[in-house]
Amino acid sequence: MTYNITANESEIDRVVEIIFTVEPFPQVLCFRGDLGAGKTTLIKKICAKLGYSGDVSSPTYGLVNPYPIDNHEHTLYHSDWYRIKNLDELYDAGIEDNLYAPNSTWLIEWPQVGMEILMGFHVLDIEIVHLDNNRQYIMTDYPLYTM
Repeated sequence: MTYNITANESEIDRVVEIIFTVEPFPQVLCFRGDLGAGKTTLIKKICAKLGYSGDVSSPTYGLVNPYPIDNHEHTLYHSDWYRIKNLDELYDAGIEDNLYAPNSTWLIEWPQVGMEILMGFHVLDIEIVHLDNNRQYIMTDYPLYTM
């Protein structure tokens, strides 16, 4: 299923509500878009909706930021693959160690280089296109991602 939503920055909560209508909730959410499109802003809202109350920042240099949900029964993993050049770099960094962790959700910015590693997961792919005063959110649900 594909969702196509146009919203301005003040309507981002409506976009988050639509994301949370996907059943079951995806194991991996991928965020694509130009620099400044609003990927991290959307991720912050999703983390808050999932119950994370701490600071959320893009892990461009650290590759992965874990965010334990306040009840510690679930962990969000926020990853940014902008500087990753190929799939081998993800494997070398040990991305698989946590990718298969139980009770986890992954939020991945710039996933293009590593989509192969996500095969078999329930993936919601979100492309954000920055328009004049709005953003277009093209969300495609892959209940079982295959290339």
